[in-house]
Amino acid sequence: MQTRLSKNGMITLPAKIRKENNIEVGDEISFIKSEDGWILIPVKNPLDLIRDDEMELALKAISSLKQDHLEER
Repeated sequence: MQTRLSKNGMITLPAKIRKENNIEVGDEISFIKSEDGWILIPVKNPLDLIRDDEMELALKAISSLKQDHLEER
């Protein structure tokens, strides 16, 4: 699969790649250099990875971790 660099230095990710990786407008993408070239990795908000039925528990855990961190200072 290929894409072209625009005169402004931009590339368009093919729709197939965006769909397969759930990449949406405004998402960040990291570029990592490897021996074989560059690897593109979508950067996701960790909260986007939590199922709806687990969100309340996850937010409580995050809050507890924040509190522990503040107490350690």
